[in-house]
Amino acid sequence: MTNHARIHSDSCRSKDLWVTDFVHLQNANKIVLALTTKEITIYELNTKLEFNCQYRIHNLKATPLCLDYWFDPTNPNDSILTWGDTAGYIHKILFNSATISLFERPATNSNDMKNQNKPNDTSLDISINEIKDKYKNAVYMSYKAHNAWVRQVKWIKNLDAIVSCATASKQSLTIGWFVKKSSQVKVTHMNVSNGGINGFDYDPNLKIIATANQNTLVNLFNPYVHEPNGILKGHSAIVLAVRFMSARSQLITFSADRLIRIWNVQLQICIQRIANIFPKGPDVDTSCFYDEMTMRFFIAFRYTLMLMEIKPEITDRVMSHSNSVVCAKYNKNMNQVVSVSQDGTMYMWLLESGQRVKTFTELHDNYEVITMDFDETKTRILTAASDGMIKIWDLNGNCYHKLEANKGQNCDVGQILSLKRRIIAVGWQKAITIFRDNMINSGLVKPDEWKAREEHEEDILCADIMLNPPLFLATGGFDGDIVIWNSVTEHPVRHLSARKRILSAKFEPNMGPRTSKNYKSFGRRFSKAEPVVDTENDFGFAITCLRFLNTRAHGKDCTLVSCGGNGWVRFWEVNSGKLGAEFTAHKQVNSVIMDIDEKEHFLATGDVNGLVKIWSIKSYCISSTLKIDTITKEPSLLSSIKSHSDQINSINFCCKHNITYVIIASSDCSVSLNDLNGNLIGMFGQDSHWRLESPTTSLRSTPSKNRIAPDTKPTPNVNFGIPKIDLTSVEQKYNQNDEIIDSNGQISLSSNRFEIEETFKFDANELINDTSIRYNPWSKTLLGKSYQEIRTKKRDRKQPSLIRNGEYEIWNKTGQVPGGLYGSLKMVELDNIETKKKLESKFFKERNAPNLFENKSEKSLAESLRYAFDEKTLFPKYILDYEARMRQEHKKIINRVSKENDIVRIGMTKRNESSLSLTQNS
Repeated sequence: MTNHARIHSDSCRSKDLWVTDFVHLQNANKIVLALTTKEITIYELNTKLEFNCQYRIHNLKATPLCLDYWFDPTNPNDSILTWGDTAGYIHKILFNSATISLFERPATNSNDMKNQNKPNDTSLDISINEIKDKYKNAVYMSYKAHNAWVRQVKWIKNLDAIVSCATASKQSLTIGWFVKKSSQVKVTHMNVSNGGINGFDYDPNLKIIATANQNTLVNLFNPYVHEPNGILKGHSAIVLAVRFMSARSQLITFSADRLIRIWNVQLQICIQRIANIFPKGPDVDTSCFYDEMTMRFFIAFRYTLMLMEIKPEITDRVMSHSNSVVCAKYNKNMNQVVSVSQDGTMYMWLLESGQRVKTFTELHDNYEVITMDFDETKTRILTAASDGMIKIWDLNGNCYHKLEANKGQNCDVGQILSLKRRIIAVGWQKAITIFRDNMINSGLVKPDEWKAREEHEEDILCADIMLNPPLFLATGGFDGDIVIWNSVTEHPVRHLSARKRILSAKFEPNMGPRTSKNYKSFGRRFSKAEPVVDTENDFGFAITCLRFLNTRAHGKDCTLVSCGGNGWVRFWEVNSGKLGAEFTAHKQVNSVIMDIDEKEHFLATGDVNGLVKIWSIKSYCISSTLKIDTITKEPSLLSSIKSHSDQINSINFCCKHNITYVIIASSDCSVSLNDLNGNLIGMFGQDSHWRLESPTTSLRSTPSKNRIAPDTKPTPNVNFGIPKIDLTSVEQKYNQNDEIIDSNGQISLSSNRFEIEETFKFDANELINDTSIRYNPWSKTLLGKSYQEIRTKKRDRKQPSLIRNGEYEIWNKTGQVPGGLYGSLKMVELDNIETKKKLESKFFKERNAPNLFENKSEKSLAESLRYAFDEKTLFPKYILDYEARMRQEHKKIINRVSKENDIVRIGMTKRNESSLSLTQNS
């Protein structure tokens, strides 16, 4: 909160004053307040601390409840202020010069006498009844819209109308149509039963008004039709607010039971339900706002303001995580890739296929995860977050220990380094934080003190340890200073800093003023293409990553590599502290990160633009190439990878089937797998999986056109598992010609006698028949070996003998290779058939001759039957017996009923006779 002020009014005390609504005048830099004292005040928003009231509109007939403001983007002077009150009236003020003055101050102010006792009050009191006659740059009008309180009002330019709503079953939604060049208003009403409407919103693209009803429904109205076009059902409580997402054709609805639903307006279905995330408690009012530009949804409660950010739909690329990926590393023991994102989600992927096998969420609750690493055994995962907590996990997602890096206070842990018997954490202070193994025996672990004093002048950003004696520990600071420590005694050995040598040139007494000429000649040597202004940036000296080269000879070769600001990469000889080589890996970038493979043949660097470069450092800056001066020539560039569109956060080498791959994690929420040629193998999380079983996969892949940087030349002496092409014949053929071989030993393409198409021709059949590059799965895979053992143990089947007779060989006669089922059948020539005599005419029938075999009389079916069928022959005996018993029972029941009826009939006749005799006697 930058400033706050108390609103006061002369009509009532401050504690009895309520603000019912407010609206911001963006084009005039003012704010309008609606007060319960039946006043509307307009305050000026400026850079000063005062909150001055500029205009006060009074003499309102009812209390204003809701406000709305609109201005023309093409002409900011034209603006409209509307409000609705407790009497159901809608008011409108049209301003013609909003950016200059909302209301013109009259020459003779009648309020001067009133303001004499209040010298600090500079506000202009305006009566609502005097606006029409007294102020020319403002036009006021009002009309009756509802019979209840107005809950919301809004001016819609596309309709040239004011839309308002009220919590009443009749006249729930009202549209006031303004006739052009006239002050008349045509009002149309729409009714919503069972309570009315709490709020509404209008979508200019769909031209639909959505209403938040008291009856738990959401109606979709066409402004020109009285009945709703659609009804959205799903809420079980009163709907408080609705907001359109025009870019997505979706609708957000919020109900009184703290439930949000997102609807597809065209299909009229609910696509998402959000609950149990909002604060509970009684709220007098709830306000919602959706920003189309940032796609953020704000909900204001009584004491809480909540923000919900809608993630953009990404359809043009694969996302491995739902948030930025901070680290991705390969676990050789599990043959899996572990990736962690900022929101605390950890995924485990199969390297050979890219399939996700495990998922762990909320690693550090609501804190942002910064980095991740494995322990020495690759059986534990260490993660660090912005709360200063380091957690140790197993591969099943169980947390064993929590390490407090900053004694319980929040801090950014930049890097975790797991050593043999201790864990080192750096990133937020000038000292090293260490956790020893004898202390990691409980759930919550406190840090131990580093034995030596602070050597860095600024925060430590990165660290690395030498695996071979003398087991040096290197730490890099924000100021570009590298400190070499003895990891056993925990004392400093020496400092390495290219920045300090440059800073010493600034204070050299005999150099005079600092210019580009003498600045270049002192300290670090600059290349011709390097701008001097890069060294003046403080962030340009930060060390972001350190790596020891453990396979090189200590004391002879450069065994430490550092990278950092402005894209610089440096090689150091740790024993003497000499800077062996330096070059700009990425130009015109703030900082870079790097990684080196296990064999230390390749160096990968990545920048903030998503570009990764692979360098060959196998013979770079070793003892045979070291000179007195620092090497400024960059190593051979193998390839450039542009598989990401955002900042590179992590680079990790892995080796599978004797082929080296690069795992890249980026802020674009994706993790990619690439080979050293720059080919993209795949994105972790994509629908289709890849296979890394065959080493000839790279032969079929087509390299991208953007893989090689245009200003560099790839080296021809590196083998990536593809057989080399022997060029000795080419060199012997053209070595005698000076026009083809230049002084550097490179083949010149300027000569007309050297044709590239004649030198190399691709033959697919020759490549397929070449057994030297063919992959044998029987001897290289476990499945192949198991099948081979089973086949060798089987009993040999007796094979059929060969056909030795040449007459059965079709290829001896036709010269064609036999094929199919009948390829080896005997081929015999047929004998000639003699001509036969014709049959005599007596064997043939004449056309009109009668048919001797025709039946003249055909018997009917009834005549052809010998016996007639009856029930005894058609049905079995038990069915016939059952039917006979049923008939007998039926006869007995009929007889018994008939007897009973006769008895009743006789009794009735006797009764009638007795009654008749009594009447005669009487």
